[in-house]
Amino acid sequence: KQNRKLATFVSRLRTAMNHKRQGLVQQELTNEKIEKLNTINFTWDLKRKPRKSTTRNTVKFEVMYGHLVEFKEIYGHLKVNKLEKEWKKGQSVPEKKVFRRLPLFMAYVRKEQLLFKEGKPNALDEDKVNMLTELGVEWKKPANEPRKSTGGEASRKKRKRADPDVPGFPYQEQQPPPPPQQEQEQQVQEQVQVQVQEEEQQLDEEPIVGEENAAILEIPPPQL
Repeated sequence: KQNRKLATFVSRLRTAMNHKRQGLVQQELTNEKIEKLNTINFTWDLKRKPRKSTTRNTVKFEVMYGHLVEFKEIYGHLKVNKLEKEWKKGQSVPEKKVFRRLPLFMAYVRKEQLLFKEGKPNALDEDKVNMLTELGVEWKKPANEPRKSTGGEASRKKRKRADPDVPGFPYQEQQPPPPPQQEQEQQVQEQVQVQVQEEEQQLDEEPIVGEENAAILEIPPPQL
């Protein structure tokens, strides 16, 4: 626990120093604290060891490319991810064990191809990209590249699946239900309207008090 607290404290000091160097606001370090830490030769910059690549750099591109060519000759396609799911579920077994490494290789070259297309540092070159393209590898499009317009065909198909029995135009727009508060106000208005109509009907049916009725009810007749 003490080592954890010390490690957290040291990490906070280094982060604060980085912020101070960048001109950012920080309250962790003062000039006095920096001088005290320098007196004990505190290491501000920690040199990290480079992480090992998960793409197994020991395997050369040519070797994995050869396995990919062999995979296509056997299966007739390059859908290694689809077969990988079957292999994991035990539904099938790869013809060669090395084929299990192809999904990782495909993910790696697709990532590097995006960097190559954007002009950023990568592990591929034009020859390797062309080799994979001619083999039939499908590349991902960059996020900033516009997609091809289908003229609304996809949306129409989606609406048709939602309501296949409607002839002609396959989609009928439905009005959304009113909010609870609006629905409650509408009910109150309807109740008031019904009550007003009942009162008006009751007044129409009520007899007018004349001289004859006034005598019966012992109500003096109106003075003319």
